[in-house]
Formats: sequence, structure tokens, C-alpha cells
Amino acid sequence: MEADREWMYEGRIVNGMFSNKWGDKVDEFVAFALRHPECVNGGIAIRCASKEVHQRCSRSVRVSVSETDQMVSDNMNHTTYHRMVCDAAGPEFNPDEEPNAEARNFYDMIRAGDKPVYEGNSKHTQLSAAVRMLEIKCRHRCSQAWFDDMSNFIQELLPPDNLMPLDFYSTKKLVRGLGLPVQVIHCCVNNCMIYWGDDSDLNSCKKCGHARYKQTVRGSGNRLYIRKLKVPYKKMHYFPITPRLQRLYASTATANEMRWHSEHHMEDGKMCHPSDAPAWKHFDGCFPDFSSEVRNVRLGLFADGFQPFGQSGQQYSLWPVVVTPYNLPPDLCMKEEFMFLTVLVPGPTNPKGKIDVFLQPLIVKLKSLWGVGVQTYDISKRQNFQMRATLMWTIIDFPAYSMMSGWSTAGMLACPHCMEESDAFRLIKSGKQSWFDNHRKFLPINHPYRRNTKDFIKNRKVTKQFPGVRSGDEILQDLNNRGLRKVMDVDAEVVNAAISKTCGWNKRSIFWDLPYWREHLLRHNLDVMHIEKNVFDNIFNTVFNIPGKTKDTYKSRDELNKYCRHPQFAQNLVTSKYPDVPFVLNKSQKKDVLEWVKKLRFPDGYASNLGRCVDANKLKMFGMKSHDCHVFMQRLLPIALREFLPNRIWEPLTEISLFFKQLTSSSLTDEELRNLDEQIPVILCNLEKIFPPSFFDSMEHLPVHLAYEARIAGPVHYRWMYPPEIYLRKIKHKIMNKAQVEGSISIGYIMDEAAKFASFYFKEGDPTLPLKEKRNEVYLDDIVDDDMFEIFKPPGKAIGAEGKRYLADNEYTAVHLYILMICPEVQPFIYVFITEKRKQCPNLNDEVVNVVTEQEFPSWFEKYVHNRHRKDWKAVMSSMARGRGRGSTLPGRTSSGTGSQASEDSDVGETSPEHPTDESLPIAQFDPTIDNPTKLEPSGSISRVLRTIFRKSFKPHGHNWKSLTDRDRLMIWREFKKAYRWTQTKEAVRRVFYKHAASLYKDTVYEVKDKWLKKKEQDLSVPDHVFQEWRRRWEDPDYSKRCEKQSGNRRSERAGEGSGMSTHTCGSRSIREHERALTLKEGKKPSAPRLFRYTHTKGHDDQTFVDQRSRAANARYEEMLAAATQAYCQSTSGSCDGATGSSQSSAPPVDTNQIWYEAVDGKEKMPVYGVGSSTSSFYSHRRPDYSTPSSGPFSNLFSTMEDFQDAVRNAIQYQLADTERRMIDYEDDRDELRLRFDWLAKKCQEGGLHFNPDDLPRIVRRNVPTTASTPAPTAAPAATASGSAAAADNSTPVPDISPYGPDTSQHHDDDARLDD
Repeated sequence: MEADREWMYEGRIVNGMFSNKWGDKVDEFVAFALRHPECVNGGIAIRCASKEVHQRCSRSVRVSVSETDQMVSDNMNHTTYHRMVCDAAGPEFNPDEEPNAEARNFYDMIRAGDKPVYEGNSKHTQLSAAVRMLEIKCRHRCSQAWFDDMSNFIQELLPPDNLMPLDFYSTKKLVRGLGLPVQVIHCCVNNCMIYWGDDSDLNSCKKCGHARYKQTVRGSGNRLYIRKLKVPYKKMHYFPITPRLQRLYASTATANEMRWHSEHHMEDGKMCHPSDAPAWKHFDGCFPDFSSEVRNVRLGLFADGFQPFGQSGQQYSLWPVVVTPYNLPPDLCMKEEFMFLTVLVPGPTNPKGKIDVFLQPLIVKLKSLWGVGVQTYDISKRQNFQMRATLMWTIIDFPAYSMMSGWSTAGMLACPHCMEESDAFRLIKSGKQSWFDNHRKFLPINHPYRRNTKDFIKNRKVTKQFPGVRSGDEILQDLNNRGLRKVMDVDAEVVNAAISKTCGWNKRSIFWDLPYWREHLLRHNLDVMHIEKNVFDNIFNTVFNIPGKTKDTYKSRDELNKYCRHPQFAQNLVTSKYPDVPFVLNKSQKKDVLEWVKKLRFPDGYASNLGRCVDANKLKMFGMKSHDCHVFMQRLLPIALREFLPNRIWEPLTEISLFFKQLTSSSLTDEELRNLDEQIPVILCNLEKIFPPSFFDSMEHLPVHLAYEARIAGPVHYRWMYPPEIYLRKIKHKIMNKAQVEGSISIGYIMDEAAKFASFYFKEGDPTLPLKEKRNEVYLDDIVDDDMFEIFKPPGKAIGAEGKRYLADNEYTAVHLYILMICPEVQPFIYVFITEKRKQCPNLNDEVVNVVTEQEFPSWFEKYVHNRHRKDWKAVMSSMARGRGRGSTLPGRTSSGTGSQASEDSDVGETSPEHPTDESLPIAQFDPTIDNPTKLEPSGSISRVLRTIFRKSFKPHGHNWKSLTDRDRLMIWREFKKAYRWTQTKEAVRRVFYKHAASLYKDTVYEVKDKWLKKKEQDLSVPDHVFQEWRRRWEDPDYSKRCEKQSGNRRSERAGEGSGMSTHTCGSRSIREHERALTLKEGKKPSAPRLFRYTHTKGHDDQTFVDQRSRAANARYEEMLAAATQAYCQSTSGSCDGATGSSQSSAPPVDTNQIWYEAVDGKEKMPVYGVGSSTSSFYSHRRPDYSTPSSGPFSNLFSTMEDFQDAVRNAIQYQLADTERRMIDYEDDRDELRLRFDWLAKKCQEGGLHFNPDDLPRIVRRNVPTTASTPAPTAAPAATASGSAAAADNSTPVPDISPYGPDTSQHHDDDARLDD
């Protein structure tokens, strides 16, 4: 081993890295030491290099030739909390050495980590229990009294010999090694200086002469006493930043994340992190030796003041200064765990420009971290490195901008970007500064607004251009030329006050002491949060004309025409009043907006309850926080004012809203920001055309520079005040002793810091950042449905009771479009759609493409997915494409295969299963013991499902059930099949289903109608275009007359005055339907009295009549029947024994229908009592006569007998075609078909039409009853089913000759289906 040791001191660091030569020499030295163990006795100490650090260092670092990771593995038990102790102690900690005073804390924790909290407990040790309790206390902001009480209660639950800490003091003593240092530095009571560094021994202020300590002798006369301790008048707390940054590399939970900024890559040119921005890259180019070590730290600094006692308490201004690293990824950057309180500037007064005095220790340390750095152990790579740090920028609100930068933010030179190039002026009447007409210089040189002399300051054209933002070198040179002093200098107050009268500078900022500060492209950020809030406040207060806050005042109106040409808003000399302006809402409009705001509901955590901020009496909003203004400005303002302001006013307000919305996006591209930079001057100029000059203060001017800053420094949410404001609120909650505010915060912060570090190790294995479960949050890992789209896996759960609200048609459309636009799985389809559109029209710009996408993409997407379905697509893709009411699934039904399209196809083909096979579906059935069932069971749940189906399938023509088409009813049936299964026959279930659906549909539509006619409220569950069509029908005078007439008929005494209202047991079925059912049941057509007894007796027993009228009618009939029978018997001299009118006897030899007609006093223009709608079936004189063209309801349509016969022939052909369709749909209903064919054969014979069953299709022919008589052929031309379509399309009117009344084949309420 050579004796020359120069290699130890020269050439060790090259470009921030250890040189190869130095590493080789170290290896050689270690090898030599291992060969000579007698020389390594541990007695040689390596002293700290820094004198300042060495004075505070109470122990030396011993030489160890073994590697750190080997040392840990050999000497320590690898438990989680052992690892935590080692990480906190640092790599130089050696458990084999005798502990010094500082190291003893770590040894105590190691021993506590080995002892279970009580015998037999394998989950917690004494250390783990202590740090877990401490973390709970800090997280929930509990008091020390709570901690002591809880500890005593836990002692009662545990065995007597447990090791659980007894109280907060013992817990704090056990874990004190996890805490980081804090220094208390005395200050001048007037904020002139701090007693630190070379001034640490002074007893009075070197600037104002005020004493450092309070009086040592107090009292008077015989009561004099001497204070033993020296108590300073004021003291600050400084939390060294170096050990806090080193701890980021001491735990594997954070060490890897600190390199994220260099390992990630930009995607599609989008800036999602400050490391993607030009400012970061420019700094790397200026200092390659710094950027070559990716573990070097980039810091941001923010400061803000707050009142610890609230607005109504003692006036006390406390200013925390916090730094945060930007090396971390977006999900960790600017989070509370990585915000380090560095300086606590004491109150009670605001430090204002003297805040630099308290920043001295921090700036000195930042200079040291930049120049020399500090040796740090990176546990993720198991190696030491020289960590350096740089301060990127500050984040402060606009008043604090002056405190940090030294540029005054008050007056006409308030803009720190324009500086002396500002065109602000002072208003004549109000005396305030105005930035009106200060934005045309940012426009292109040929923009027409530059030549406009009417809408801006009159007779003024703008030709100059904004010269741009000054560089750091230019600013520093200006400061040096003007001779500005730092506030710590003795003569700073006098010199700076004189210079500030001629420029905007009021001091030389302490940040210029940093050697790299001049190279930054952006040093102090304009706070978007407060700028957006102030812009919104001005707009809202002016539009709502809030007294005391509006910018449209009498003074502004009086001076308006001195600057602009707006004679229409000048004062009326006769009435001395000012006319209304178009940008102010009237009283009713304000009420409408505030009522709307009051009813708004947002997703959980998205915004606060804005309804609480509404003052309905004073017509204003109060108490809105910055985030409330942020949400209102970007999301609600355009919607709230859309219906009340003219377009020329509403459009600029919408543009400024969209500007802030785009500016605050989480990712930005350079092109987008350049567009915003070009648009914002135009937007501000448009606002200048609307509002008076008094509206434009400095806050309305600053947005013109925000896009530039975002283009330089990256996304806004890394540089605005929302995270600092939230963090300061947490600091405020640490105040437990209001008599010692700063000390209380300091103690709370140290404990919180230790608890956060310990929380990294709560889980076994490698340390990880604790996963904070927010309220109502469900982890994505808990959702295992792979077929579900990502946007339908939200980390949340339902809040409160379940509610229901139906969306309007436009809301459904907007929701569908929004989901398609944000769904990641749909993005490739959007790209295909846009590509196709651009191929069709290559000259389309982005704005037109966006409009076309919003209008046409949903329908294109539906067709595209339907026509090109692939197996690799998710099962819900078809449902997503169909959108509202078409792809949705009902309770108990899950999509599979190709979605509902498969179920639709299966309903038509012959392979359709008789019973659904999905056992998970509930069963729908009817009671077979009931004659003619009309409802399926369980009726309640089925009715709810049906109502849901109805509301998804309302049609403009569907104002009642009969008006629905076959396809409409079929779609309802298919949707029902997705929710239920059955064990009975499908045809029987379907027949009952249609009856159930018809009744419920009528009630549903009636509810919608009743709500509108009585309350004038539109049911939002009905699409708007459907509701408007229904409303047109309901409000039609003819419709109203028909409704009134039908209502009167239902309440009328149809059999004459005094007869009373009719009562029967028909239920929801007509008497004609009962007639058909009775015919099928008894095999013959019933007589009129038989039908009467069937429909007017309880249980159809022919004996128990429903009311007095029916009993009286039956008695009269029995009497008249007996008399007629007796007369017949006498005339024929025959015996009529046993011939009665009872239903059990054989038919009497008299016309019972005629006797019934006479018994109930039938009249020509009224239905016959007892038979109702079947009147024409029993009484031929009441039936239309179609034997001649001059009779019947169509007599005025036909001039000759031939025309009439042609019409009859067409009608019969239509019936044949309809029968064929019904046969296909109802193959099982043989009795119904037999009756229908009997009637058709009869009509063919009456109409002279040749009816040959052999000419019919096979499916019709096999159902022709063999008993049907075929009429004899006539001279009429033969007609077959092949001609039915042509006959149906014949232009000749088709008379209604159906045996069941007017044909309703297109709207029939049976279970008709569609022949696909």
C-alpha cells in the first residue's frame, strides 16, 4: 500500500459521481485492511467535514469494512420494525458498537421491537403497538388527554404484565428516535433580524436596538425577583431540510419513487409532470453535472399565512414555509406525506417584505445542498451517493408574490410579467387602477381589434407588441443597477423605499443568493387558484348586481363614456337614472338560477353543497370557497347563464370558463397551450367590449400570462395553491395550546412526521406507502368482472337511501355520448370514425371534427359494432353501442354472447326453447285455477320491471296500448324475457303477459297524462319528443271532447233514466270477448240471455246476480219467455212441460234473443242491456248491411255495385293474409283458427268470392277445418293468398267486415309477434 494519500482528497467527485480512480483506490485500501486486521481496532474516528455540523454532532462514525446490508443481515433480526429503526438511524448505525447518547434511542427501539406486547401475542410488539397508537392519534387529530385515557382503557383489557405504553409521554419517549430535528432560533420582535450564525451571541437587535430577551428583573420595591431563564421576545422554528430529504432514500417505500422523473417518458407529447416541461429541461441543459445524478432533488417552495384563532378571534398572522420534492410520480407529488415544514415564521404580525429574514437558514442550507451536497444512503440500490438539491420555483398567492420576489403587486405596475410595459391607468371617478384595453398588444399585429376605435378606449389604435418576459439575467442586472438592498442589510429600509418610488421593485429578494436562480425560466408562479376565484367573483357579482361587490356602479357608469363609446348606457338627464345593461340579470332570472343551484347534486367528493351558499332572500351566493368558485366557473357558469344572457355576452363568458377548464387539465400539450396563449387575449378583449373599465383590475389581466407559464413549467395542478391550502389547514389543526401557537405546531408536526414514517412499515414485507381508503371508496381489486368496462368500476359505493329519477331524452343522449367519449375501450372506434370522416373530407378542422363526432358517432358506433361484431370484444360492447333502452339489462339478467341480439333472434326461430334455462332468473306464472287470468305473479315485482321497460320504450304513437305496433309489443315481450323465466307453456304465459302489460301500460300513461294536465309538470322519464307528441294529442280539442263523452258514457244510465249505471263481472275483457270464450267453451254460440247471465252473475253461476237491475231484467225475461212459450204451445196444441227459460232446459221453440230485446226495452241507438258490444251479433237489424252499395257506413264511397264488390273482395283478401300471419304466430290456437275460417268461408260465399283451400299456403291449408263448407264457385275471379299483398296495397278503401269489430291487426292487444 503506497503512502501517498492525495487520491483521498483530489479527483473524488467528477460530474457529481465518484471517479473510477477513487473507487479503485478504496477497494485497494479495504483489501489491505482485511489483510492486516490487527491495524483495524475501531479506534480511528472519521470526523465530520463541516465545522458547523461537527459542533452539533455528538458522536463519531466508526470504520467498518463489512458491507452495510451484510452487517444488517448478520447482526439484526429482519422484522419489519427492525428495518424501520435501521432506516431511521441511517447506514452508519452499527448495532455491535457501544451506544452513545444519540444511538441509545435506536437501541431502545430495537429492544422494544423484539418484545411482544404481552406473552402469547404474535401480532404486535411493544414498538409496533406504540407507533400504531401514535399514528392513530395523529391521523384523527386526537388530544393527549384522549391518548392517555385510551391507553388506560387498553391497560384494563390486557394482562397485568403487558408492555403497552402507559401514556403519551412514555410512547413519545419510546419512539423519539424516529423524529427529526428542529431548531429554535431567537428573533427580533420587529422582524429586523434573527439571532443566528454570526449574530447568535448578540443581546439586542443590530438594526432597531430592541432587546433580545425579556426583562430579567421584574416587580418593584420589596417584590423584586430575577428571572432564572432568559426568555426571548420572539422565536422561530426551523426544521432542517437535509435529514428529511435523506429519509426519502432511507425507506424502500420511497427510494424507488424518487427516480420516477427520469425513468418515465412522455406519451404523445403530453406534459403530465413538471419533468416534461421546458423549464425542467432547460435547467438540465444549464447544469449537466446536476442532472447527471437522477437522485438529486428538485424542490418547490410555498408559503401562506393563516389566522390560527379564526376571523373573529385575536389578530394573529402565522406563516409556515413548506418545501416539497418534484422527483415523485404524479400520484405522490404534492401530497401531504411529502410536504416538509421548513420554517415557521412567528406572529402576531405579518412579516410582509421581511420574510427574507426568516428564510436565511433555509437559503444557506439550499446553497450547501447545491454546492457540496450531502452523503446519502439509497436503500433501493444499496449504495451511498452525494445528494444535491435545487429549488425550482415558489408557489404563493398574488399578495405573497411581492413578499417573495420583491416586485410590488399593487398599483399600476402590479403585473410581474409586464412590469414597466403595463398600460394600466387610474380611473377618474373611482380612483382605482384599471387594466382596461391592456390586452390588444398581445394580439397578432394584423388583428382587427388593434384598429378598433369604438369598442375599446375611443379613438385609440394599438400598434405596439408585448416585448416578452424578462430573463433572469436581465432582472438581476436591473436590480444591481438600481442598487436595491436585501432586507437584512442595515440601510435596506431607507434605500429601498427611495428606489421603489421610481419602479416596481421594493427589495432585492434573498432567492437571488442562490447561484442558479437566474437560470430558471420561471421563478415565482402566478397562483391560478386565486386568479380564477377573483375572476369568477367579479363576473358573478357583476352579473347578479350584488350591492357593494358589483363592478357596475354609479361611478363606473358616470366615467364610462369618458373612455368608451356607449351612449346607450349614459345617465338619463330627465330621470337622473341609468338604463339597465344587458349583462345584468333581473330579479326573476336570479331566482331561477339560484333555485337551480340549490337543487344541484354532485358526485361524492367532487364539490361541496353549493345549495348552502344560496341566499334566496338577498338573491346572492355567500361563503363560497375557492374550490366552489372553481367548480362553478368551469362547470356551471355557461349553463346557468345560457338562457338569460344574449349570445354576444354569453359567448365570451363561456370562453373564459373553457379557458380555465382547459388550462387546469391534468395533461397538456405544447400545441394546446399555444392555442390557449393565442385565444386568451381575444377572450379578454371580448370581455372588454361588454363590461365597463372598472371591471378590469389586475386579476382580470393576469390570465393573459397563465398559458405561457403552463407552457414553460407544465401542468397547473403542480403549481397552484390547492395542495398548500389543504396542508396549512392540517397544520392549523395541530394547535392544541393557543398560548404557544408555534410550539404547539412544532411538537405536533414532529410527532406526525414520525407517525407517517412508521406507517410505511405497518404491512409485513417491504415498506410501502399506506393506502388511504377514502369515504365511500371500494378498491378496484374487489371487482373481479373482467367483462366490465373500466369506467363502470368506480371506486365508490352508494350513499344513503336509494332514490329514483328518470332522465329526459336530451339527458339520456348527453349521458350516452359522454360515456362513449371517456370510455378507453371505445377510443379505437373514435379513431376509426374520425379517420373515415377525414378521408371523406380532408379539409375538416378539429373544431368541425369534434362537432361531427358528437352528432354522428353514437349512431355510427351502433351500426359498426352490430355489423362487425367479433368474439374478442367484450360482451358489453353491443350494449354500450345500443345505448339507452336498447342494450340495458334488467335485474337478474346478465349479458352474454353478443348481448340482447342473441335473445331477439332466439325468439323468432323454431329452435326457441319453451322455457328459459337461466336458473338465476325469477319465475313468472299465473294462477291456473282462475278463469281468464289477467296478471302474472309476483305481480308487484313484474309490474316494476314492466314500468322500467315501458319508460325505456315510449314511442310518439304509443299514447295508449292499442296504438302500439306489433313490433313495439314484441320488443316489450323480449325485454321481459330477459328478466324472468317460467314453467308453464310459453303461449299461455305470453297471453296473460299481454293482458297484464296492457292494463299496466294504460295506468302508466295515465299517470304521465294526469301529472301534466293537473300539475303542468312533465314526467322526465318520457323522452321529450315523445312527450310533446302526447301533449299535442291530449290538448287537442277533439280528443278532449271524446274523453269527456266516454267518461260521461261510463257514468251514464245507458238503459234509460232511472236505470242506474251498468254493473257486470266482465272484468277488463269486453262482452264480445266473453262471447267468443263462451262459444269455445260450450261449442256453440250463446244466446243473448245466456250471455247476460254469464256476465252478470257472481262466479258465472247463472243465479247470483250482481245488482237489483240485473235481477229485475232476468225476472222480466223469465216472465215474457214463459208467456211466449205458453202461447206457442197453445197454438201448436203441443205439450210444453218443463220448457222454461232456465239455462239447464233445452232451447225453447221461440226466439229468446228477441224476447230478451223486448224484456230490456232495447233501443236503436243504444247497446242492448246485458249484451253490450255484442249487440250486433244477436240482432240483425242492428248489424251493418253490405249487400248493396247504398247501405252501410261506406255507402258514400261507392257509386256502383261492382266497386262495392271489389272493396269487399279486397277486404276478404286482407283477412286471408292476416289469418295466415296469425296462424304462424298462433299455431297452438286451433279453436280460434277454426272459428276464423268458418267466418271467412261464410264471407266468401256472401261476397261471391271463390274460396279454394288448395290455393292457400301449406301452413294455412293444414289448419282449415274439415267441417268448413266450401262455397260454390261463382263467376267472380279466383283469389289466392299470393294476391293478398297486392290486394292489401290496393288503393280502394277497405271496409271493416271483421267478425270481431274494426280490424286492429296493427295495434291488436293479443300477443302478436313480428315475422322476421
